[in-house]
Amino acid sequence: MAKSKIRKKSKIKAYSKSKSRANSAAITGIERVARPQAQTQSASKKRTAIVAAVSCALGFALGATLYFTVLRPTPADLATDEPTPIVNDLLEGVTDPDVRELLLKFPLDVPEEFDDLEQRIKPFSSNGLDEAGRWAGVRALDCVNFGDVDFDDFEFPHYVHTVTDLEVVERMMLLMEDEQYAPEYVEVFDRAIKKDDFVNIEFIGSIDGVPFDGGSSFDENGKSKGGVEVVAGSNDFIDDFLTQIIGHKPGDTFEVNVTFPKDYSEVFPDTEGFFDGKDASFEVTINFILEEEDQDDYVRRLFYGIFGWENTEDYKAGLHEIMVRDRFDDFIGKVIHEDVVVTIPASLRELAVNNVIKMHQNRAANSNYSTLSNYMTVAMTIPEPSMRALVKASLPQIEMQLKAQLVFQALAELWEIEATHEDIGAYLDAHPGSTDYNEIVEEAGLPWLKQEAAGWRVRQRIVGNAALLDPPTL
Repeated sequence: MAKSKIRKKSKIKAYSKSKSRANSAAITGIERVARPQAQTQSASKKRTAIVAAVSCALGFALGATLYFTVLRPTPADLATDEPTPIVNDLLEGVTDPDVRELLLKFPLDVPEEFDDLEQRIKPFSSNGLDEAGRWAGVRALDCVNFGDVDFDDFEFPHYVHTVTDLEVVERMMLLMEDEQYAPEYVEVFDRAIKKDDFVNIEFIGSIDGVPFDGGSSFDENGKSKGGVEVVAGSNDFIDDFLTQIIGHKPGDTFEVNVTFPKDYSEVFPDTEGFFDGKDASFEVTINFILEEEDQDDYVRRLFYGIFGWENTEDYKAGLHEIMVRDRFDDFIGKVIHEDVVVTIPASLRELAVNNVIKMHQNRAANSNYSTLSNYMTVAMTIPEPSMRALVKASLPQIEMQLKAQLVFQALAELWEIEATHEDIGAYLDAHPGSTDYNEIVEEAGLPWLKQEAAGWRVRQRIVGNAALLDPPTL
């Protein structure tokens, strides 16, 4: 197959009576859409962004587990589009006296020490952790009451541990709808056009042998603008224009004859009835056909460097494994937050808050915001930036993740689990592509990595010893 460069798919808007367009493109009933341009970013940032975005698209529930904490830095450009909930009275709805006292500690204005974007504090995620990766001076078993929950004899309902092939395919389609993971198109020159092909064409239109304004894909000087991308056999152009290109090959130049609708001026009033019902002739040249890239090529391009997937079968199997793991983690997190009683030491809450502040400072600096205040206004949608507002916006996530951390540390204490270098390797193998060992240690510190690895071991023990229940009887 003859191919050249790969490009993104563009979308063509159909001719419609519901829209009135007075520009030159209105004559043919189409609107030319610019192709998206690739973003440039460093390889490390791009790799991290890809993994984070895939995690989001796949529905990872890492926030409910130990191995993804509020302390881990994340690129600001991956922030949610949803506004951060902020109220005018920062203490409204806060009943926990420790939390109220914590909020009152922070001044109304951003402290200078945190607004200095040149001040980079590394590592910050290991603050408060001892060399073993546990909260220093905290015995988590004293902070947790498991009640009736037995994590050594856990049960997963059938819907949790079962993912169907249809669900995997739906997840694949969901990813493809994301512009970042959309398939790319390859220019093809060696076959005839078929119905529904995506085709790049050039054309010059005339009525009674006289070219008319807006009837050409070229500019006013007769130079090509790169062609127009259309769907063969569709009604994006007037009459059966795009049906007549079927069967032709790239490089062909031929004549297409069409008749304008009698009510054309109702859709495009500025034409003043000039085209209504008239016959037109177009000289058309086929530049190339655009074919969606091979599925295995798609997988290798997007996922080999991250997950090692080489073909579609690897892709399906890998997604299946991730989706099952995600459901396990969702269910464990649900049990932790609903059925386990956890007391969060005030010292840990304050430590986590300070780490979150430093995390946001790093996000602001990495994303080139002028000040931390500007970052809070734009990226976090905090209308009146203040450190207390930032803290309050972060508190729900802080509370959830500290609770999960204490439960996982309590289980590590109970089962005498302490992360080894082998555990760190297993943890990194299970979460490929986001970064390497040295980058994590530089950004977050070795204690944080040990905390994550110990949490991974705890999670693996829970899942490995659990009973997988059969579907309920109807």
